[in-house]
Amino acid sequence: MKIVLIGIFFIAMGIARAEFDSRMSAREMRTQMLFSIIKNIPVGLSTSARE
Repeated sequence: MKIVLIGIFFIAMGIARAEFDSRMSAREMRTQMLFSIIKNIPVGLSTSARE
C-alpha cells in the first residue's frame, strides 16, 4: 500500500513539473509526464524492495 502511495506521489510530482513549464505543447507535456513516470518506476521498486 505504501509503495502505491509513493508511486502516486512521484507521478504527481512529475505532472506538477510538466504543468509548471507551460511553454511546452500538450504533446511534449504528455511525453515529459510519461518519461517522469518511467524514470520513477525503479525508484518505487527499490523502495518496495527495502520495505
